[in-house]
Amino acid sequence: VLETVSGSGTIALTNQLSGMTSASLPTLTSAEMPVGSVIQLTSDTSSQAVSTTSGSLVEYTGCSVSITPTSTSSKILVQMAFNANFQGSPSGFRSVIYRNNTAITTTQGGTYDTNSGNSHTDLVRIALDAPSSTSAVTYKLYFFSHNGGLVQIYGPWGGVLMTAMEIKG
Repeated sequence: VLETVSGSGTIALTNQLSGMTSASLPTLTSAEMPVGSVIQLTSDTSSQAVSTTSGSLVEYTGCSVSITPTSTSSKILVQMAFNANFQGSPSGFRSVIYRNNTAITTTQGGTYDTNSGNSHTDLVRIALDAPSSTSAVTYKLYFFSHNGGLVQIYGPWGGVLMTAMEIKG
């Protein structure tokens, strides 16, 4: 119920919205969204295990995530969740996130174990990238063994999960 400007009466609107559908509402384009909005999200998962004893970078070949930014001012938030198993004494690993052929993170440490036997750790690697491009970009995880022990990357909760979100700049 709405009151008139003079406050001397009321106007009743009954069932006035009954014919409105979602098709009557305008669609918000990415250009109309405020800075900081998530414009799109892509993801990939894999349950594949990839192992190495190498001290040189090895690609996790189980999955990667690609995204095509809509604007050169967009940022891409990249997240990679996985489990690492390493064996040997002492042992551990390091990892790096790559965009196409360029490292976008510095070498990030994994768990380091001075005991013999197996060690497991759940990890999430996150990077905020500014590719300054509207061409497709692909993000991948690379890793290497620290001290030559066996390192295995895999996904204990149904797979390794990689996501890329375009954030409006």
